[in-house]
Amino acid sequence: MFEHGSLLSFVYKTVKKDLCMDAINRIRACFPSYCCLCDSRGQDGLDLCGICRDTLPDNVCACVQCGLPLPRVAGIKRRLCGRCQISRPVVTEVHAPFLYRYPMPYFVTSLKFQGEQKYARLLGDLLAQTRLSVASETWPEALVPVPLHRTRLVARGFNQSALIAHYCGQRLGLPVLNHVVRRTVNTQAQTGLSRLQRLQNIRGAFAVTSRRLPAHVAIVDDVLTTGSTLRELARCLRRAGVSRVDAWVCARAS
Repeated sequence: MFEHGSLLSFVYKTVKKDLCMDAINRIRACFPSYCCLCDSRGQDGLDLCGICRDTLPDNVCACVQCGLPLPRVAGIKRRLCGRCQISRPVVTEVHAPFLYRYPMPYFVTSLKFQGEQKYARLLGDLLAQTRLSVASETWPEALVPVPLHRTRLVARGFNQSALIAHYCGQRLGLPVLNHVVRRTVNTQAQTGLSRLQRLQNIRGAFAVTSRRLPAHVAIVDDVLTTGSTLRELARCLRRAGVSRVDAWVCARAS
């Protein structure tokens, strides 16, 4: 008899990718959720218990255009960091609900490098949950995950940003556009590079493959560090006719 975790693992490894998400969602509906950190009973629709959820490093006060954490100032809700005050933004608004501190690195690295795809659901659910809690006059018409180059996609077996976007979009009722942009350059991993090196590394790395794009989209990614990748992808989308590009990321590294 399969236990909850082993059954999900079996599905991930054996079911065809186009059926995998639906199969997993049906299985999960038959089981109660459990906390990914302490194995206690999880909250409804979230694989975290209330205590562990309350310990997540919330990015409470942040720049609305880059997600950089800022000191709290009473009475001021929408703020810009010094860099964003003097630069013209390509990304209109960034939603980065958490700081890249424990347990966020554990969730992200377990997903990306160990193939623990249960964390994609958790991160997507958290992204959706926190986005619903933020008042906004406008919502994107669709989500666009940051694409991987096909070489890296084959090596990893999945695109973590696409998985996160899937679960987030599922919770919010937003379509996910997985194939409107492709990564044309197999860039060096951004980890460990300086800001200038990141800019040079990612320049010209994306190409739009669709002639029909919504007027307002949100890019979805796991972690925002300098924002080089998001800005380059946003420029590509804007050149293709998108009038507003937001970015939704799970965590902001400072």
